Amino acid sequence: MRDGIRYALNHLVNMWQELTTRIKEINIEIGKQAAEDHAIERVYRSAPGIGPIGARVLANEVEDMSYFQNERQIFSYTGLTPSEHSSGGHVRKGHISRQGKTIIRKILVLAAWKAIQIDPHLKAVHARIPIKAGGKKAIVAIARRLIGHIRLC
Repeated sequence: MRDGIRYALNHLVNMWQELTTRIKEINIEIGKQAAEDHAIERVYRSAPGIGPIGARVLANEVEDMSYFQNERQIFSYTGLTPSEHSSGGHVRKGHISRQGKTIIRKILVLAAWKAIQIDPHLKAVHARIPIKAGGKKAIVAIARRLIGHIRLC
C-alpha cells in the first residue's frame, strides 16, 4: 500500500512540475504578444481590474474596438445586455442575453470584482445597485462599465 501511495504522489508531483513549466511558457508568450501589440495592450489595461492575462484574452477575442460603432454594439457582442420578452404594450427585461463568447464575460466579471476593490467610484456604484437589483446584477453592471470604458479609450 505504501508503494502505491508513493507512486501516486510522485506522479502528482511530476504533473505539478510539468504544469508549472507550461504556465511559465504561456506567460512568456503573453509577454511577447503584449510587446507586439503595445497600443492595444495599453487600452485594455487602462480599465481598473484588468491585468496582463485579462488584457491579452480580451485583445485576442475582441481585437479592435473600432469595429463597434457604439457602446450598445459592444455590450451586445459581449452578451452583457438584458434579454427581452415583449408582447403588445408589455416589455419584460430578463437575464443577460449570453450572446458572444463566454470567456469575454468571465474575464469582464472577474475584472469587475477586482475593480470594485481598486476604484472607489465603481465601489460606490456597486454598493448602490444591489439595493434594488441584487449583487449579481450589480457586478454585471460594473462589467458593462469596464468594457464601455475600454471602448472609449
